[in-house]
Amino acid sequence: MQVTLKNLKICNFASEETICFQATVYVDGKKAGTAQNDGKGGCTFCHLDPAFRHLDNGKKYDAPCCTDPNCYWCKGTNVRKYSFDDLVDNEVFRMNDEKIRTETENKMRKKGFKFIAHFSASSEAYRVNTEAEVRAIIAKDHPDVKEYRLVKLCDTDLDEIRNLAYEKKVAKQGYKYVLYCEGGRIFATGNHGTPDEVRKIIEAKHNTKVKNIVELYEGHNNPFANRH
Repeated sequence: MQVTLKNLKICNFASEETICFQATVYVDGKKAGTAQNDGKGGCTFCHLDPAFRHLDNGKKYDAPCCTDPNCYWCKGTNVRKYSFDDLVDNEVFRMNDEKIRTETENKMRKKGFKFIAHFSASSEAYRVNTEAEVRAIIAKDHPDVKEYRLVKLCDTDLDEIRNLAYEKKVAKQGYKYVLYCEGGRIFATGNHGTPDEVRKIIEAKHNTKVKNIVELYEGHNNPFANRH
């Protein structure tokens, strides 16, 4: 049995101990009724059509859980018993998490990140060129984490990726150059030297390698300064 939802509406400001939502419930592709939760910590109420009410009569259903041997619910068997309203809640959580992840991915993509890793309770974005580099960083920073979802945000080489919003922001603040360095580091400087001179200064000062340098404007007259 597959429980899916349509017309899901989540009210974040009213979500306190549980997610406040309302949705249309479908079972195996057929409309079965509606469900809602007031966000106050109580159970989800399912209002099923007569033909489907027998599904919500206290019966328990097998559904995937996790592979953690210390899990209270499944002991690592990846099978847990759920009530019908639990299945609805799980779908709400899944859809809401997917929405948040998609929004985060779009935000990080605009900022020039190439990969993002979604962990159980957080996400981290990376400015490196290969998946192997990302996995090496995760193995070093999170040695106990075995399961995560890795998403490639773009196919463009980092040398060609620019954070245009950041460039516009620092140009208004009077900076002359933006330098994109290895490891995803970005520096802005008001130094009016040549690009090569600025590159050498940044590389020496920050012990890094500049992969791309952007001159925000020509000469000494900044056309972006104080522009709103």
